[in-house]
Amino acid sequence: MGLIRAGLVWVPINVRNSIEDSAFTLANCEVELLFYQQAFAGNVAALRELCPSVRAMVCIDGAGAGSLDAFTA
Repeated sequence: MGLIRAGLVWVPINVRNSIEDSAFTLANCEVELLFYQQAFAGNVAALRELCPSVRAMVCIDGAGAGSLDAFTA
């Protein structure tokens, strides 16, 4: 509900998709912010190179720079 009130759109990415398919979805939907779990950090590293339009990638269960705590601070 908060996404809608903020004027944002949720774009689900299936973890079973190939990195290329996920990159296509992110680019096609003009995604600027990606939230992910630490378990998928390897995939996110590849997506960083393929999706320069994604301005921020936030790990929801990690610590340090790029974490949800750092993002919301």
